[in-house]
Amino acid sequence: MSEIEAGKGKAAGIVGIFIIIFGLIDVILGIMWATYGGPDGQGLWSGFLLLLNGALGIVCWVNRNKVAAVFYLILALLNIILTIVQAALAALAWLIWQIIKGVILTKCSDASGRCVCRGESIPIGLDDCDVINTIDAIFLCLLILNGLAAIFVFAASIIGCMATCCASQPAQQTNVVIVQQPAAVGIGQAPPPEQQSYPMQ
Repeated sequence: MSEIEAGKGKAAGIVGIFIIIFGLIDVILGIMWATYGGPDGQGLWSGFLLLLNGALGIVCWVNRNKVAAVFYLILALLNIILTIVQAALAALAWLIWQIIKGVILTKCSDASGRCVCRGESIPIGLDDCDVINTIDAIFLCLLILNGLAAIFVFAASIIGCMATCCASQPAQQTNVVIVQQPAAVGIGQAPPPEQQSYPMQ
């Protein structure tokens, strides 16, 4: 099985560690959003793929396996798109929740264990009106975190490409045999006969 260069494997592993950290935080934020009733799984779908991408980076570092480097590259390219989409969705959700936060702070209050709004409806039922600050922070963190993660997975795709596509090939040893034909040595040969001249006519 072919191996990647040690330096490129180490780079994939170090970037992979950062990607794992981003993935863990993404998953934690996604779980928090899901516990507040978020139906779309924001943070979860991007977080698990970041975790897998980071784990493949560590495999590249430890084993220097070229197949793992190929999957590391493919997943990094996919994660570039996913983290940008997640950051865009988080930005959109953050802006929407800013509007909802304005409504909750002005027209809603806690009553009998629920956040009750006068004349307005909010998209999810909240047990406490102060939870809106946490939801606001979740989406802001998802926005910033996935923006940074997009940069790291872009770096991972460059490293993966260098490890798989642009890797220097080991010098192949070629055997060259030079054969010389021995020079003719004339031993005991008669000298060539003299040329006869032709008479002029």
